[in-house]
Amino acid sequence: MKQIKTNWAEKERIFHMQWFLDQAAQALEKNIPSELRKNALAVASFGGELDVTKQKGMDKMMVKMASKSEAAKQNPKPKILEDRIKEFAAKLQA
Repeated sequence: MKQIKTNWAEKERIFHMQWFLDQAAQALEKNIPSELRKNALAVASFGGELDVTKQKGMDKMMVKMASKSEAAKQNPKPKILEDRIKEFAAKLQA
């Protein structure tokens, strides 16, 4: 990941799309520097979804495999969490 230089006087807004919600916190910690997260105005993960019909080739096969694996574990189908988007927007407007 390239180094991010920012002016801390201006608060950052960080959002993240993550298909596997149980891994969202780790993904944010791994990919966003702690100082940036700590000083951000808002940080949120909005969930995610993949439309198999829009995938091609190997990507399509991988999405199908992941979907079947999650279904076998009886995990809910990944989706975009609109309530988290609304909460994020409310923080930005406050």
